[in-house]
This record gives sequence, C-alpha cells and structure tokens, in this order.
Amino acid sequence: MSLKNILLFFCFFSFVLADISAQEIKVVKKKQDPPKPVKRNTKPIAQLKDDDEPEPVHTPSVFGYLTFRSNKGAGMTVTVNDTLIGKIKAAAFKKIPVDSGMTMNISLNDGQGNTKDTLINIEESDRGKNIELAFPEIDYEAIKAEALRLKKEELQKIRDLLVLEMNGMEAGIKSLSAILAEIKNQVAADTMSIRMGEKEFNTETRFRLERYIQASKTMQDSLQSYTAKAAVNDYKNQSADFIKSLADKPDEKARKGFENFLVLEKNRTRSLSANVAIAFKTSRVEDFKFYFDSATIDEPVINGKKPLMYAIEQKASVKVFKYLFANGADPNNFRTRFADNDQVYATPFALASIQHGDPQVVKLFFDAGAKYHPDLIPKRQQRLNNRYVIEHIKPNKRL
Repeated sequence: MSLKNILLFFCFFSFVLADISAQEIKVVKKKQDPPKPVKRNTKPIAQLKDDDEPEPVHTPSVFGYLTFRSNKGAGMTVTVNDTLIGKIKAAAFKKIPVDSGMTMNISLNDGQGNTKDTLINIEESDRGKNIELAFPEIDYEAIKAEALRLKKEELQKIRDLLVLEMNGMEAGIKSLSAILAEIKNQVAADTMSIRMGEKEFNTETRFRLERYIQASKTMQDSLQSYTAKAAVNDYKNQSADFIKSLADKPDEKARKGFENFLVLEKNRTRSLSANVAIAFKTSRVEDFKFYFDSATIDEPVINGKKPLMYAIEQKASVKVFKYLFANGADPNNFRTRFADNDQVYATPFALASIQHGDPQVVKLFFDAGAKYHPDLIPKRQQRLNNRYVIEHIKPNKRL
C-alpha cells in the first residue's frame, strides 16, 4: 500500500473515533418487577375434637396435621391466633388438619401459670407431615411443694410480726398494770381518809386520783385492742395467760368511784364527809347543806341536838360558827338550865364561853346578839347567871 493510501486510512479512522466520542451514549436498564408476596393460607383453624369424638384419620386429601401434646402433669388449653380452639387432658394429644401457607401464633397454657408460645408457618415442604407441638414436662409436685414452703415462710413472717406486735402491746399493758397496782391502794386510802376527815383533799391526792383514772382508762382501751387482735389471730391462749399474769387489772367500779369523787370534790353534788360529825370536825361547811338548811338549822337534827349546840360541844372552828350565824342560827335559847344549878340558864352564849372558850367564837356570839340570860328576869338572877359563867370559864380561856 502506498504512503498516500495509508495516510487517507488513518485520517478516516481518526474522524470516526472522534465522532463516536462526541455522541452521548445512553444505557437503558430494564425495569424489574417487584417480588410477589407469598400468599398465606387464610383458611379457618379447625377446632380440637371433644374427648368423646374420634381423632381425624390421616388421608391423602389432607395436606398435613398439627398435633398438640400435653404433659403428664396437667391438661392444657390451645389458642391459635388469639382464638381458643380447645382443651386437652393431661398425658393426651389432639391434632388438627393444616394446609400450606398457614401462619399460626400458638399459645399453650397449662392453667397453672405456665405457657408455651410458638409461631408456626406451614410450608409446601410440610405436605404429608404430622407436626407435633408438645408442652414441656414440669414437676408440678415440686412446684406445689415450693409454693407451700413459700406460703409457710410468709405465714411464719406474719406470725413473727404478730408476736412482735403483741409483745409490744403486752409491755405497755404491763407498765400500766404496775402503775395501777402501785397507786390503787393509796388512792383508795386517800379517798377513805378524806371521807372520814382524817386528811384533806390536796394537790397530791388529786394527782394520784387523776393518774389512776387515766392509767385505768388507757389500760382498758389497750386490753380491748389486745384481746380483739388476739381473737382474730389465733392468739387466745397466749393472751389469756398474759392477762392472768397481770399485777392489777382495770377496776371499772373503782375507777367510776374515783371519778365521782373528783367530781364530788369539785362540784359538791353530795357530802364529801362520810357524816355530819365529820363535816363539823373538818369544818367542811360546804357539806352542811346535805344535813340541814336554814329552815332546820334550829332543829335537833344532829343526834337530837341543834347544829349550834353541837358545834359548841364539838369545839368547832370559827368558820363553822360564821356559817351557822350567816344561815340564821339563833344564838339565844333560854329553855335549858345547867345541871349543877337549875337557877342559871344554859344559853348557847354561856356554853360557848365556858365549854368552847375561843375568844373569836365568843365574839361571834356577841356580834350575833347572844345573851347569857333573858332580859326580863330579876337583876339578882341576872347577876347569878353572869357570876356562874365567869366562875366556870377556865383561866387560860378568859376573855
């Protein structure tokens, strides 16, 4: 080939390459179809046969079977896709026909808190098969024994807490019982001594009374709570023994008596003194109203004697005579005469001067208008009366 021809070929080839590179080359990709979803079988799930119905016989026309087997210790219920399809007794099995494409969420429940959940997809490869789903064997006796042990343990804890609580209540009741035993006799002695005029009501007596009453009430409430709790917690025998062991128990009658005594001392609804003699002896003029009043103050209401004469005889205090005169006692009584001189009038004024002798008391008689003798008797007899009184006044009691 000549040089000319070679050059022409080279030029033509270069032109063709340039033209090809200048062109836009487009590659068209073939679209792929999306994967087709696998169609699942929506055929209804068969119900388990009852115990008295025969199990289905495997036939070539049935795709396959799914067998449910319970364990030896308990029966079970079978739920498929949230639908209960039946029950199976312990150590038994039942089966249902299945078909290709079925999806089953299966839940087996033994009714004793145990379940087995399984998801099963029936594929074409399962044709002619008998798929078995068994509930695992469980040692129910061991579970029951453990549950019983835990229950006993819990009951023992409850019992221990009860005993602890009861012991605490017993400690409180014992303390109250000791207080009652300590002060009950003293309080009873206090009230008796006051009633008999041997001592007066004071702050210490009031404190003991109030302490006993409060302790008695608190103990009574505590015992009620204690016995009520013992009754419902099988603790009766222990509680009975404990109550017997107490040093002292609430005495409702005694407590009421002490409460009434406090009210009596404050309000004087009846005589604080056991009798009128004690009222005079202790100068408890607040008690006099329970034995006589202004209408009977000059009557022989005290062992056949008038209150004024009785007060002189008992050498009562100034307080008593002030009360008697303030409530209308008559200081002049000219009916009686002295036993050793029937010419002399044994007037209250004369008796007060001779027998009582307290200048303050005598002055009270004088201020009340008392006289040694009647004004109408002769002067000679008046002087006789005055001389008798003066002669019989003891030297250490002269006015």
